[in-house]
Amino acid sequence: MHVPAPSPRLLLIQNRAEKLVAMHERQCVLERSGLDLTALDSVNVTAVEGIPRERYDAADGVVIGASVGSSALDDEPFTSWLLEDVRRLVEGGVPLLGCCWGAQVIARALGGELARDPGPIEFGIRELEPTPAAQDSPVFDHLVDPFPVLAGHRDRIASLPPGAVAVATGDDGTEQAFTLPGQAVHGTLFHVEMTPTQLLERLGNARQFMPDDREFEALESRLRPTPEAARILPRFVTSLRG
Repeated sequence: MHVPAPSPRLLLIQNRAEKLVAMHERQCVLERSGLDLTALDSVNVTAVEGIPRERYDAADGVVIGASVGSSALDDEPFTSWLLEDVRRLVEGGVPLLGCCWGAQVIARALGGELARDPGPIEFGIRELEPTPAAQDSPVFDHLVDPFPVLAGHRDRIASLPPGAVAVATGDDGTEQAFTLPGQAVHGTLFHVEMTPTQLLERLGNARQFMPDDREFEALESRLRPTPEAARILPRFVTSLRG
């Protein structure tokens, strides 16, 4: 009799001061990953002074989520220990995926450089191009040229960490996703965990970041499906099955 392989276990690291937004992000990751509720652990760095080693040890992979209103360039109470945790995870060969703020945290921890763009946060659809290196990654080798993504960030990666390669770029040449060849470490500056509808839901729970109704309605009119980006998190989970 065939016995199904056990579901991989994920640890979701969140940076969410707003409880409703934290709950929404967790639900989005659950739905997009296809995991059972019991297979997803989560910890909010704004509410702890460190993550116990056993929480990491119990996970097959780690996802570092996004954050509205927080910059990976800034030093916050959790910054020092989180950067050290990321370095330790990479050295230990733990599969790691960073989304938006999470990708910036990984890049900073591993020696990359971040930069802050002037002006307000730009939310919406952006089209990206995969690089040839994407074809060598089981997480990114499905990308087409071009492919739409959900963007919502002000900071960017000015230079990748040593050894990392870009797997997606913008039309302005900015590096929008990266991986470390030979290691299961990945980052995307765009959102892989939610649908356009869920982006509107998340902003609805945090309207202080977009209080203007006309701006909110304009964003809604510009959104469209992002099917290639939607497959990145499930493919990361699949890669954990070995």
